[in-house]
Amino acid sequence: MSQPVPAAAPAWSALRASWLSVVVFAGVGGSFLLACSMPFVAVASIAALTMHWIDGIAAVLLVWLANQAIGFGLSYYPWTLDGLVWGTVTGLAALAALGAAAAFASPRPVRLGFSLPFVAAFAGYQLVLYEAGTWLNADPAAFSLAALRQAFVVNLIAFAALLILHAIARALGRTNPQTPYRFA
Repeated sequence: MSQPVPAAAPAWSALRASWLSVVVFAGVGGSFLLACSMPFVAVASIAALTMHWIDGIAAVLLVWLANQAIGFGLSYYPWTLDGLVWGTVTGLAALAALGAAAAFASPRPVRLGFSLPFVAAFAGYQLVLYEAGTWLNADPAAFSLAALRQAFVVNLIAFAALLILHAIARALGRTNPQTPYRFA
């Protein structure tokens, strides 16, 4: 005979789903606003810092899938092999960003403890794109200092917005109070 589920379990699950939904909806909003400049690094970083690993993977993949649906369905990304491959590469790069951010996240409160995971996520994301670009004959201008600076700033602003959303959600009791990583 199975044991009854404790009353706290559904609330915790609802809180996990609530925060996951906020991140995914923010990412979908970013897809509409930013299209090709989608801040996957910001989504991967906040997911690594505030979610259970499986929820983080789900968030990154759902945001990536929504971005691809918006891009190919509404923004008329080309339905070419090259377009589909680059779409897949961005998904792999976003997962690499999540892994890099998680690898550098600290479970202890650390002053500005979110900065190193964000930088690691940005590096991981860009390295995957760069490596794919060498095989796919990408325009070198896509990896110029100006392009990297723009991508970094877009992701940094989006990450700051997600950190603010997390603080608001936490103040409203819409996140699990024992998220994997805490901010000092």
